[in-house]
Amino acid sequence: MQDRFVSQGVVTAIDFSAGVATLEVGEQQSLVLHAKPTALIWIPGNVVALEHRRYGDHEWLPLTEDPDISVASTATFHGTVERVDRTAGVLIVDGVKLRAHPEKLRGVMPGQRWIVSLENLSGSDWVKELMPAS
Repeated sequence: MQDRFVSQGVVTAIDFSAGVATLEVGEQQSLVLHAKPTALIWIPGNVVALEHRRYGDHEWLPLTEDPDISVASTATFHGTVERVDRTAGVLIVDGVKLRAHPEKLRGVMPGQRWIVSLENLSGSDWVKELMPAS
């Protein structure tokens, strides 16, 4: 189990395409939190207290269900996993780079075949669902 933390601070930046929020948590100290863009619901200047977990050297907000929003672009395809970087939330399937919360990548290994459902959020392809391909 990953360590859990709660950090308080002021949101200083949001990068939806990278899935990153930056908080000022102390004098001259910043904290970068990774998340699916739909979880980034603040604006710079908001004061927040956020739970997060450490995966390797990356801090991630908890995986939550997406709000009921319409997504402009979705796709589903079958493919073979070439690379998985769980801590960074990166999955490469048949040459396609996808972003995913580390919890979605649990048990995914190179060489496996998966059915990938993805959605394009702020210019980046994010895994919506993964199912083993038969």
